[in-house]
Amino acid sequence: MNLNLKRNWDMKANVSQWWGALKASALTGMDGLGAYLGGEGLTLVQVRKNLSGVQAGRWSTYPFEPGKMGELGLVLPEAVRSWGLESCPVSLAVSPHLGFFRPASLPRAASENLAQVVAYELDRFLPLPADSLMYGFQVLAATETEIQLMLMAVLRDQVEACLRLLTEATLRPVSVELAPVAAAKVFGLSSRPLPPSWLLLHLGDDAFDLTHMQGPKVKAFAQARNLRGQDLPRAILAQVDKMA
Repeated sequence: MNLNLKRNWDMKANVSQWWGALKASALTGMDGLGAYLGGEGLTLVQVRKNLSGVQAGRWSTYPFEPGKMGELGLVLPEAVRSWGLESCPVSLAVSPHLGFFRPASLPRAASENLAQVVAYELDRFLPLPADSLMYGFQVLAATETEIQLMLMAVLRDQVEACLRLLTEATLRPVSVELAPVAAAKVFGLSSRPLPPSWLLLHLGDDAFDLTHMQGPKVKAFAQARNLRGQDLPRAILAQVDKMA
């Protein structure tokens, strides 16, 4: 995440910056923080990165009512001080409930100025105006005629409010990503190599998110909500079949 809060979010540059910092800290065993922003709370997880992977330490969730995230400004600084993590880098993962994935394709000629073309075409692909979002993209594949992309976006107002809270708590935000992408990077740091293609499942109350990953890239994403009374395993398998 660009800490100058530019209107357009250059995901590639900022993820590269975060990844470099993460690899460097892995060699030194430095502590860091992972933050997860959901619709009703913010979770902080202390992590230690070393050559054996990523290990989670203490964690805590700070709930807030819709529209009242600012109330956390009274408790986050104290939590950071009590954990001894002032000025610690923090990576923010955002729930897909506060953002979305969208597949898209552009003509192969767009590859010469891909970021500019994506910015120009964004309103055509996304359900909300571009100026209300932070967004980025991954290139999934390219043929002789087109480039296949996965667009990723989060709601600007809520994410910027969260970043301000983290900064005011003396933390140093270094990245913003949708949660499945952030989780894939963490799994990539584990001592076990990931298969080329794999599924990431997040279960909720009568709901689930299912992400098809190819390495660090999001090949497909699906959500299901309000499944009360339904056979949840059957619903998940049906969605897997669709992805297949």
